[in-house]
Amino acid sequence: MAYLNWFRGTLATVLLTTATHAQASPTEQGGATTGAPQPPGSQATQQPLPLTSTTQAKSPRWQLALHAGWWDAGADVTIPAGLFVGIGVPWVTPFLFDYSGRQSQWGLDSRIGYAYSYSDKVTIYGELLSAWVYDSGDPCGDGCISRTHRLFFFPALGIRHRWESGFMVGADLTLAVLSWHHEEDSSGSYWIRKNISPAAGLAFSQVYVGYEWDL
Repeated sequence: MAYLNWFRGTLATVLLTTATHAQASPTEQGGATTGAPQPPGSQATQQPLPLTSTTQAKSPRWQLALHAGWWDAGADVTIPAGLFVGIGVPWVTPFLFDYSGRQSQWGLDSRIGYAYSYSDKVTIYGELLSAWVYDSGDPCGDGCISRTHRLFFFPALGIRHRWESGFMVGADLTLAVLSWHHEEDSSGSYWIRKNISPAAGLAFSQVYVGYEWDL
């Protein structure tokens, strides 16, 4: 009988110990098997996020633009270094240099300078605009043929805004104008330096519209 009581007591103790161990938390069990509990925020529960930049610098690229303003229409190319060069037609010259007896007239214009990319959409320009106009005619009406080459140079500042579609609008502000004329008539051939006021040079400031491609 004493032996039966001892067996019942021992069995109760084993069952109580087993129940207590089963109710222990996973953290405590982990601490019992690994030697130390896992601290909150450890590598097992949280992985560090990779550090990535949300913005990337715009890579330099070649650009081709076609545009037209009040006094010229042309095209220009910009290289990754920021330098650009362009050529166009001063289509307004037949109206500016009209005279009696004129027989022919045509011209070209150009632009060269540096383009600073202020942002993805805005570019600022420091540039030199130039125009060459040639005309010939008989201003006297009696066969006195005259030929004239007109050269114009416009130091200027420019700005251009481009949308994601490629369409853009720009403006040139001419700071001064320098002009030389080469005359050929019955009296000979000679160059003439023309004095033009800065206000007259401002008249060749213009707003233009166009389209730009990345090459």
